Amino acid sequence: MTFLAKLNANGKQLINPNDKVAAFVGSSCRGISGITYVASEKNYYAYLTVFSNTQEKLYHLNYMIAQLIKLPQ
Repeated sequence: MTFLAKLNANGKQLINPNDKVAAFVGSSCRGISGITYVASEKNYYAYLTVFSNTQEKLYHLNYMIAQLIKLPQ
């Protein structure tokens, strides 16, 4: 199955191409996607394909926000 998602974390839209969203059944990862800018919509979306053998599953979506961390020299 496929999902098209516009993601917000604590009220802030995820817009970094390195941000990720993943679908899990239990601890098994069933799909992962980055964030893509769609110029015609002037917005960022995740295109997520989720793999399964049956349709009767509960999926949990987790996201990871990419951040640039400046390391001390």
